[in-house]
Amino acid sequence: MEDYQARIEKQEAKIKTELEKWMRLTEENAPLIERVQQSEVEDYLATALRLVKGPGQEEKMQASSD
Repeated sequence: MEDYQARIEKQEAKIKTELEKWMRLTEENAPLIERVQQSEVEDYLATALRLVKGPGQEEKMQASSD
């Protein structure tokens, strides 16, 4: 249980860092593509798809972005 809590806290810290990075880029009026490239948004989306739909969805997402 403690390991699970530590993983959640680590993910929360990563998300907070990404949000701060995204907000900084927004304040700098960076283009959307630059914001996505400099953040881990795509990684989070792929992980979310994998967790919700299964591992095959991640490959589909990568193929569609190529």
